[in-house]
Amino acid sequence: IYSAVFSNYNPNVSGSFQIDLASGYRFSSSDGTASFGPSPVGEWVHLLVSCDGTDTRLYYNGVLSQTLTNASPALFNRICVGLNRNNNQYFAGTVDE
Repeated sequence: IYSAVFSNYNPNVSGSFQIDLASGYRFSSSDGTASFGPSPVGEWVHLLVSCDGTDTRLYYNGVLSQTLTNASPALFNRICVGLNRNNNQYFAGTVDE
């Protein structure tokens, strides 16, 4: 089951970084869901989302992993760490600085 680690709180254009230790990391938005890559236990990974107004690109450790085409910009007007974008599910784990 995926849990949000980092999300915005915008009811019109949503976006969140999610993790499931068995399945990996993914980005979920109002335009679709795409996978970053695996979630290795005990290792740091770098996740990045970039949007040019047309496409949203996902990078995993500096490498392009997926592209959501014709996607709305990922607007982050309120940042929630460890809380999903609906404010009704907390991340069941620890968050390191």
